Amino acid sequence: MRCAACMTLNAVGEEKCVQCGAALELEAEPVPTKLLCPRGCGALSALAEVFECERCGGVFVTNAMLAELVTRHRSKDRRSSITPPSPAPDPVVYIPCPSCNVRMNRTIFGRASGVIVDVCKTHGTWFDARELTASLAFVERGGLELVAKRDAQRKADEARARDAERRIEELGLDRLTQTGASRIRDQPDFASRLDSLQGLLDILISL
Repeated sequence: MRCAACMTLNAVGEEKCVQCGAALELEAEPVPTKLLCPRGCGALSALAEVFECERCGGVFVTNAMLAELVTRHRSKDRRSSITPPSPAPDPVVYIPCPSCNVRMNRTIFGRASGVIVDVCKTHGTWFDARELTASLAFVERGGLELVAKRDAQRKADEARARDAERRIEELGLDRLTQTGASRIRDQPDFASRLDSLQGLLDILISL
């Protein structure tokens, strides 16, 4: 049985989802579709905007449904304490979108989850068996927020570095040789040490 909350497959007879603990309810009857499993298993069955292969366990989730699932699982009152299952490794194969039959792009879900999924920007994302569960567990642990925080910090560091270079030019340090200037910029704490004139002097003295 597939959990409606986190999309995890559970053994028949389970009363609660082994992944998120939600109560398991009877699934709606899947509707056969003309969409084909990109792994070559046959036709997919539809449950709302999720299309499942009953043979390999893979699911194709529309863009709208995936956005809804991500929003639901990143709420602060839901944080998975269960280690997400590790998706089984598979050879690198570019598979077609079940909807448009155009080859999908392989990318890491959330850019840092470690889960490689197949994405059609127009129609949706294909998750092999266990990959959707692992991806949503990453969302629940705050993975998307952590990535956004790292991106913001990186952009701030780059802005400070650009400002530091501009300040060097304004201070008329053209007398530095190209080699000397390169040595300044290569220092790991370059931007932070330029927060004050004293920091700049410290760098010059260290050359």
